[in-house]
Amino acid sequence: MPFSMMTGRNVKKNLKITAALIFFNFILIFNCVRDGIRLGYPAFRFEENQVVTFLSALLLGLTGWSSLINYRLLHSSQTGRKFWLFSFFGFLYLCLDEYFMAHEGIDDLVASLFRRETTHLEMDGITIAGFGLLALLVCWFFRKEIFRDRSFLFFLAVGGICLAGTIFFDLFKQLGVWGIVVEESFKIVGVSSFFSGYSLALFSTITQVCFLKAKP
Repeated sequence: MPFSMMTGRNVKKNLKITAALIFFNFILIFNCVRDGIRLGYPAFRFEENQVVTFLSALLLGLTGWSSLINYRLLHSSQTGRKFWLFSFFGFLYLCLDEYFMAHEGIDDLVASLFRRETTHLEMDGITIAGFGLLALLVCWFFRKEIFRDRSFLFFLAVGGICLAGTIFFDLFKQLGVWGIVVEESFKIVGVSSFFSGYSLALFSTITQVCFLKAKP
């Protein structure tokens, strides 16, 4: 079942979705920073169990379910179909990890292999980089499936760039509170980009399935 290529109509659709993403993330980040400043700590809403973390977990969960539905809709003979199943498990884990802070425990475990004292060791960036590398390998293996839909590829690339930004700023803890704001801002933009891309892929599959069923 081939995916649609990027036509002029698709470009306009992508631009509209991109504009909506920029607007959503700008309003979210602006209000979180403003509320944090009012409370005396600009990064407050970006901390664990706060607004940004909750929204990130929600979007990751929805992205995972979109991928699972896409997997179920595609025919069993579809080349690269398993990519969507791998994506489901990946995003489901990331959702649970984001909400329950599982990777912090992994950070301490990894750090304990090198030092007894782990209180002041910051391993988040290394752990996230490991997840990113694994995702990159999966994407490379299923690259033919990904390149079939240029719209999906675009939002996947944006999400990947934002993930790299999250890793980069996590390595510079000396930036203090504003470093946390920038790091978490990259994360929410990346997560919302993944959600947009996987949602578009699902809608494309639904459209094609309905078209095939309507054919005489």
